Amino acid sequence: QYEENRNEITLMLKPQYYNSDVNFDYERKLSDEDYTDLEIMCAKHVLWIYDADDGDRADFSNAMVTNINFNDKNLCGADLSNALFINCTFKNASLCDVDFSNSKFINCNFTDMVAEGSYQLNTKYINCDLTNAYFTASNFKNAEIRNSELEKTSFMNCCLDNIVVKGSNLNRANTVNVSYDEMEWNEDGAGQEMTIGGM
Repeated sequence: QYEENRNEITLMLKPQYYNSDVNFDYERKLSDEDYTDLEIMCAKHVLWIYDADDGDRADFSNAMVTNINFNDKNLCGADLSNALFINCTFKNASLCDVDFSNSKFINCNFTDMVAEGSYQLNTKYINCDLTNAYFTASNFKNAEIRNSELEKTSFMNCCLDNIVVKGSNLNRANTVNVSYDEMEWNEDGAGQEMTIGGM
């Protein structure tokens, strides 16, 4: 079953976006078949944000997530690190203070999403739509954005230290007051600590 899913995913990726460094060997695998469990996870996360009883922080770390609709979800402060997201949508979602570090997003839609103060270290966006997404005051050190739409994407006050942008027009994005030196960015106070929920 795993090999069948892996082959299907590989076929979905256009050759120019598929790369040998994409690892499919994740112990946790979540897809649209897990819809009910994911809805419960997101609901408990909202309770966690407000320190309510039975709340639990949403944890997608070290998971391969495919074909999930996160539109309009509030996942502020969630853990999305070291994961692989393929064909997922995050339209109008709230992802402030989220840890995206070391994750890969392939064929994902982030239109009108807000992820201010997020951690994007070593994160890769491949063939994604980031139109009008807000990443204000986020750390993109060593991140990579390839073949993605950046129309009106806000990187205002972000750290873009050693970022790689290929096949994407950064000139279409808002890059007001960005820094290309993480140390200076932290000294200027742009770096923010997570303060959402039980943190």
